[in-house]
Amino acid sequence: AKKCKIVQIMDEFQNSNTYIVDERRNPIDSLSGTYLDLAEKREAPLIISGSEVHGLLEIVRKLTARFKVRTLGNLPEDEAKEAIRRYAKASRTKINEQAEEKIWNLTQGDPLYIRALMQSEHNNTKDYTNEDNIIATYTQEITQGEIYGTWAEYIVKVFLEVNERNAKRIMLYLFQAGEERTRAQMIKDLNLDMTDFDLQMKLLQLIKADLISLGSTAFRYAIAQDKTYELVFRRLFQDEIDHFIPDIRKELCQEMGRTSYKKGKFREYLVRERIKKPFNLKDLAENGIDLTIKPKTILERETVKVGLRDREIDLIVKGNVEMWIDVKDTKGKYGKREADRWIEIKQAIEEKSPKTLFATYSQNGYKAMVKELLVSNGVYVLKGEEG
Repeated sequence: AKKCKIVQIMDEFQNSNTYIVDERRNPIDSLSGTYLDLAEKREAPLIISGSEVHGLLEIVRKLTARFKVRTLGNLPEDEAKEAIRRYAKASRTKINEQAEEKIWNLTQGDPLYIRALMQSEHNNTKDYTNEDNIIATYTQEITQGEIYGTWAEYIVKVFLEVNERNAKRIMLYLFQAGEERTRAQMIKDLNLDMTDFDLQMKLLQLIKADLISLGSTAFRYAIAQDKTYELVFRRLFQDEIDHFIPDIRKELCQEMGRTSYKKGKFREYLVRERIKKPFNLKDLAENGIDLTIKPKTILERETVKVGLRDREIDLIVKGNVEMWIDVKDTKGKYGKREADRWIEIKQAIEEKSPKTLFATYSQNGYKAMVKELLVSNGVYVLKGEEG
C-alpha cells in the first residue's frame, strides 16, 4: 500500500502537563515527553501550538531541540484591512476607508484584536464609520470583553508563578518608556532596593513568561509596543502601583489618530513615581516649603476650564493639598513663553481656589531668568533627577 504522509497538529499543548491526571487524580507533569518519538517521525511531522505562550515555551524548553519555535506575528497592513472588511461584511457592520485606517492603528494587525472588535457583543450600532462607536466598543473589549479576559487571565496566572515584587512596577516602567532601558536605568529611575544580579534574575523571569523581551544587548530590555496589551495591564495594576487610573477612552482616541500624545509621557511617569507616596515639598522642590503632601489620586493630561478656555494640565495631584504640575515635554529648556502660560493659569485658578499649589518640572533645565520668574510668582520648581 502507498504510504500517505500526514501532519499531526496538537493545539493548546501547554495544557498537557497540567490538566491530564492519573488514576489518583494527580497531574501527569511529564506527559508532554511521551510525544518526543512522534516529533521525530518524518512520515508524520508534529506541530504543537498554544495560545498561552508562557506554558508552551516551558514545555518546549524541556523537550530539547526536537521542536523549532515559530511565532505567528501580526497581519501586515493590507491583509489586516482585508480581514477588517471581511469581518465587517460577516457582522453587517458599516465601515469606510477612514474606519479601516483607525482600526488598523488600534489593532496593528493583531488577529485577536480585530476579531474581538468586529464581532463584539458590544457592537450595538453596527456602524464604525463613526469614530465614537469604535472607541466605545473597543473600550468595552479592553475593560470587560474578550481581549480583557484573554490578557487578564494570562497575566494573573503568570504573576502567580513569578514573584510579583517589583515585577509590576518594572513592566509599567517599560510601557511608559516606550523604548529599551538598561538595568542601571531601572534601578535609578525606580529607586529599586535590589542588586543588579537580583534585577537580572527578575527580568529573566519576565522574559521566560513572554511578558517582556531582551533589547539590542543582554543589558537592555523592552516591552512590546502594543497599546491594547498596555491598557489591559494598566487597568489591572496601575492604580495599585502609582494611584493613577488611565483614561482608556482618551488614550484610544489618541492612538487611532497617531497624535503626539506619547510625547513627554515618560517624563510625566517619572514625576509620578516621585510623588505617588507622601512627600515633603521642601525635599522635592528647589524653593519648597515644609509641607507634607499626601496624594490620593493623580490625574494625567486633564482638560480643565481656565477662564474661557480649556487647558490641558499635565499632572494634577489630589490629596490633603491639590497641586498642579507642568512637565516640560521636549528636549529643550523651559522657556519664558511656557512660564507666562503657567503663571497665567495659576493666577486664574487662584481666584477660585487660592490653596491650589503650582509647580513645574523640566528635565533639561530653564532658560535664563525663567526660573526666577516662576519662583517670584509663587511657582514651585521641582528638582531634576540629580536634585
